Amino acid sequence: MSKRTILIALFILGLVFTSISTLAGDIPEDREVSKDLRITGNMPEVKLYAERFNVDPSEAARRLNLQVTVDDYYKQLEQNHAETFAGLYFEHEPEYRIVVQFANDIPADIRRDVPNSARKDVEFRKVRFSLVELELAQEEVMELLADRGLNFHSSISLSKNLVEIYASSREEGNAFLEAIDTSLAEKLTITDPIVLDLPEPEVGEVQSFEDLDLKDQTSTDEFPSAVDTEPWEYVRGGAKLYQYANGQGSWATAGFPIWKGSWGMRGISAAAHGPKMTYYFQYIPITRRESAYGAGVDVAWYSVPTTPYVVTNQIDIGSWGIRDIWMDKWRWAQQDGEWVCKYGRATGPGCGSIISNTFTAPGEPVPRVLTDIPVHGGDSGGPFWSEGTTAYGTTIARVGFTDGTFGSIYAPVDQLYQYLGVRPLTWR
Repeated sequence: MSKRTILIALFILGLVFTSISTLAGDIPEDREVSKDLRITGNMPEVKLYAERFNVDPSEAARRLNLQVTVDDYYKQLEQNHAETFAGLYFEHEPEYRIVVQFANDIPADIRRDVPNSARKDVEFRKVRFSLVELELAQEEVMELLADRGLNFHSSISLSKNLVEIYASSREEGNAFLEAIDTSLAEKLTITDPIVLDLPEPEVGEVQSFEDLDLKDQTSTDEFPSAVDTEPWEYVRGGAKLYQYANGQGSWATAGFPIWKGSWGMRGISAAAHGPKMTYYFQYIPITRRESAYGAGVDVAWYSVPTTPYVVTNQIDIGSWGIRDIWMDKWRWAQQDGEWVCKYGRATGPGCGSIISNTFTAPGEPVPRVLTDIPVHGGDSGGPFWSEGTTAYGTTIARVGFTDGTFGSIYAPVDQLYQYLGVRPLTWR
C-alpha cells in the first residue's frame, strides 16, 4: 500500500505521566498457536475482509488463517537467514500474495520449508537491500534528521525495499538526500509530507463533551453507577474509562487485561498520553501503577479493587460481543499487510491492514505500528488484535491521509512488557 500524506493527532483522552519504569528484560518468544483457535467464516473480521476485497467468507478465512500459519516460517527466515532476508509481507490486491524477499538468491531450504497450506500463495522476490540494512539505514537517518532539526517521520517500505521519509515537502526532502552520503541516500525515498493535525495537549488540558461531537457521550451529570454496566463485577479490555475534572468529563478505552507476574497482580492497560486526570472504571477510581511515555513509548497500566472485581482474559468489543485473548504477538512478528482489528468506545470495532510496523519520528526511536483503520478521540488506549484471539497493541494516535481517508497508530504489546514488565492476560 502506497504511503500518503499523514495528519497525526495524539489523542487527549489518556494520562500524561513521566516514565517511572525501566527495561523489564529481553522479550520472550511468542507462544505456539493452538490449532483449535482457527479463524472461521462467521467471525465479524472475516466478513469485513470479504467485503473489502470482494471474496467469499471461506476464502477470507483461509487467508487470515495463513497469518497464523506463516508465523513459525517467519521466525525461521529471521533466525537462519538474517543477513540476506529482506522481509515478509501480505498483498491483498490485485491478487493475494505472501511476499518473501531476499537480497540474494533464494536459499533452497526457504523454498522447501514453505508451509503446505501457503505454497500457492507465497511469491519469492529478489531485492537489493536486506531488512537489516534498511533497519540500520532508518536508525542512521533518524539521528541525522534529529541533529538537523527536521521533523520527518519514517518507515521501512518492504514493497519498495527502501526507507520512506515523510518530509515536510518534496523539495526539503530531496535537499536532505543531496546533502547526505550517497550510500545512505540510495536506501531512502521521499514521500508525501506529514502535517500535525492537532497539537499534543498540555498536561491538564481537558476537552469538553460539547466539543467532542462523538457518540456515547457522558457528562458529570451522567456519572456512571453500578446499574449502568452488566455484568459489573468483571473487568475486561475495551471497557470505558471515565475522567472528570473541573466540571468537565471525557473518556478513553481500556486496552487489555494484564498481569504483573513479579507482583502477582492483575489490572488493565491504557495509553499514557492525555490530560492528567483520575480514571474511573464504572464508578470506582482505579490506581495508576506504572506508565512510560516518550521516545515513541505510550503505555500505562492500572490496578482495580480485587473486591468485587474479577480481571478476566477477555475484551469487550461492543456489538461484536466478548472475545477471549489467548496469546500475544510482538511487533517484530506483526507483518506489513496483516489484517488487524481494533475497538474503541468512540468508533466501535473495525478492521484494516498494517501499513508499516516500523513507524518512527526524530527523538522517538521506538517503532510503532501504522494502520489504515480509522479511530477517534475516546478510542485512545483501546485494543488492537488479530488472528481471532491474539493481542497486538493499543491505540495511541489517529492519522489522516491526503485522499480523505483516515488511519491510526498503535503501541505494540511488547511495549507493555519491555517498559512496564506486564503482559496481556492470556488465561482465565
